[in-house]
Amino acid sequence: DLDPELRPIALFLISNYVWTISFGSRIPRQLIVDELLSLYQYPEGKRFLESIFQRARKHFLGVTGMTQHPSLLRDSTIVSNCGYVALMGQEAASLDLLTDIFKLSKPEQQLLLTFGKGDALLLTHEQRLCVHFACSPLEYRYATSNPVDLARYAEEEHPLTQTKGAS
Repeated sequence: DLDPELRPIALFLISNYVWTISFGSRIPRQLIVDELLSLYQYPEGKRFLESIFQRARKHFLGVTGMTQHPSLLRDSTIVSNCGYVALMGQEAASLDLLTDIFKLSKPEQQLLLTFGKGDALLLTHEQRLCVHFACSPLEYRYATSNPVDLARYAEEEHPLTQTKGAS
């Protein structure tokens, strides 16, 4: 619920903290950037993200970046520094761009248009695989942002907090 102008600063501070902790450490860690664009749209954020994707493996840091804006990857070094890329279902409008960036074949393009929830095309340096990601009910509970589910979970945890009409 951060002010939109403060969100990139907060994400940068958190990311920088994780980077500082992992640098020089022998403990494997994972940094997940849920929406790359929130940092990448700012020059300092772009430099930071490209640097962290480039240098992370040498410091026991795995980095997972997600975006709904593949155009930001066109001129980025992030893709070349990824061990693998998972492309989920796409709209037809973004296929030309993705085909250009990831050198997709016609069958791969068709797959991206027909994928359902959880389906992805996994690209590694040597292979391309169709995969399906699924989570357990507990994982879903911790990861969801669906307001209906969140309200139901809150009710399950605190059933006595229901507001009752005045009698």
